[in-house]
Amino acid sequence: MTLIFSLTFLLLVGVVAYFHYIQSAFSSVLSAIFAALAAVLAVGYHQTIATLGGAPLGPYGDSVAMVAIFGVSYLLLRIAFDRFVPGNLMLPVTLDRVLAVVGGLVAGIFCVGTAATAVQLLPFGPKVFFYSPYALETRSDTGEVEGVRGRITLTRFDELQADALDSSERTNILLPIDQWVVGVATHVSDGGSMAGSNNLAQVNPNLLDNAYGQRLSLQPGADIMLMVGVAGKEDASVKAVYRFTEPVPQVSGEIDVVREDELPASFTPANGKSLLVVRVGLSGDAGDSDGKLRFAPAAARFNADRGNDYAIGTFTESGVLVRNRPDDFLIAQAGGDVLLAFEVESDVFEGAENVLVDDAMVTFKRYGRLPIGGASAGAFEATATDSVLRKSDVADAISAARRGNPAPAAADDETEDEEPSGTSGAQSTDTTPGVRGLRGQIEERNEQIE
Repeated sequence: MTLIFSLTFLLLVGVVAYFHYIQSAFSSVLSAIFAALAAVLAVGYHQTIATLGGAPLGPYGDSVAMVAIFGVSYLLLRIAFDRFVPGNLMLPVTLDRVLAVVGGLVAGIFCVGTAATAVQLLPFGPKVFFYSPYALETRSDTGEVEGVRGRITLTRFDELQADALDSSERTNILLPIDQWVVGVATHVSDGGSMAGSNNLAQVNPNLLDNAYGQRLSLQPGADIMLMVGVAGKEDASVKAVYRFTEPVPQVSGEIDVVREDELPASFTPANGKSLLVVRVGLSGDAGDSDGKLRFAPAAARFNADRGNDYAIGTFTESGVLVRNRPDDFLIAQAGGDVLLAFEVESDVFEGAENVLVDDAMVTFKRYGRLPIGGASAGAFEATATDSVLRKSDVADAISAARRGNPAPAAADDETEDEEPSGTSGAQSTDTTPGVRGLRGQIEERNEQIE
């Protein structure tokens, strides 16, 4: 299916190149220069324009703004230059044709590459015109559910095969024009001709993977955006950050019938890394129309001018890490807290006070930029406002893990080991009340028959 997506854009590049071929070399070269400049402006400033007036176009704003900036910039440059330089440059026929083709190809790459990038910013699912940069699979599990006659089949469509978004595993289109355009824009904004106080690599490293992460597990009708600092809205804020370097208890965030995750009883950060937990407070307006916020772990990322670290799961009020894959469905109640967990390089913390480097930032869904630079990691504190909804089997596993392991302490801090007060009402609430893991129900049913 990647071939269809690739051939579509290859054909468009060819059309643009042919149009310039029948023009003069002088016109084609100018067009290539103008297209490159317009593409850089479009990639660099599309979110600035999209959020003017409070993001009036919603989830479509980024794509519309990117295409609009490119089109307006290119046309203005072209019209202005044609007005002030009406003449042409005469070259030998062969040289003229060669330069015309080269200029046309460059113009086509930047023009169509910008369009390919804009398409991937739209609120599609994991596939865009049958194309997904990461391998997907569809799996089905059949079993019996208490209270339901006969056997039922649970099907998980377009599930991400990989456990993490790793750029080295990415499948690009045949001619990766989207990557080229974003790469050029990132380069010129990082110490180049368009460098500023906030370059693209700092704010939005790996734009295409970030857009893909926001589209994963996007439920119909769910909002892809979380507004922070846009039109005076503050849908989310950072309440605290915690750092763990020692093992913490962990459980799978999914029931066995959907996916059997063979996880050890505890999570230990890799050598040279730490577990960073960021407590994000949600406003009452942060959710969808039903007051619930829907997201996937890949929609939350940490960066500190060194690329992205996507969330590996969420933390509970009792100090248990609930592991999730990048595209798992997660739901939280607006007005409560979400404790996002990231495995990060330990050098993002400085000094004995565990202070995060100045450029550290967490981005939660689109527009949800939460600067945490300079924040000091404190001792972990239990709270009754953890608002992530858990399936009943997962809530049981969390309780069991907590009973078998003491509450973790933040790195370099001493905390008292207090008995847990139990999971919060939000944690013990199933997204589908009364539903238990099919595997356990089948075993119970077999025992009753025997």
